[in-house]
Amino acid sequence: MTPWLDKVYAEVDARASRHDRAEPVARRALLTGVYVSAAILSAGLLIMFLQAETRPNDPPSIAQMFRGAGRLRGVCLVYLGLLLLAATPILRVIAMVGVYVRRREWFMVVVSAVVLALLTVGLVLGTG
Repeated sequence: MTPWLDKVYAEVDARASRHDRAEPVARRALLTGVYVSAAILSAGLLIMFLQAETRPNDPPSIAQMFRGAGRLRGVCLVYLGLLLLAATPILRVIAMVGVYVRRREWFMVVVSAVVLALLTVGLVLGTG
C-alpha cells in the first residue's frame, strides 16, 4: 500500500475506536461473564461444603439445574456457574455483533454471525 493510504486507514481505525469503543465493550462482556460465574461457582462450592453435599454421578438436566439453583442446591449452582462460564465467549460475540452493526461493518457482522452460529451448533451438538 501507499503511505497516504496507510495514513487514511490508521485515521479511520483510530476514529472508529474512539467513537464505538469496541474493546471496552468486549472486555466488559468477558469480565461480567467471568465475575458472575465465579460468584455462582463460589457460592455453590461453599454450600456444598457446608451441607456436605456429594456430587452426583450424572450432571443434572438444564431444568433440574435451574430448579436446584433456585433452591440453593450447591451442586446445581456449581453446574450453573460452569454453564455461564462456558457461555461467556458467546456473550462477547453477541456484544461485538452490536458494535459492528453500529459501525456498519457488514462483512464483520456476517463473520460474527457465522461464528455465533458455529458456537451455537457446537453447544447443541456437544451435549449428550
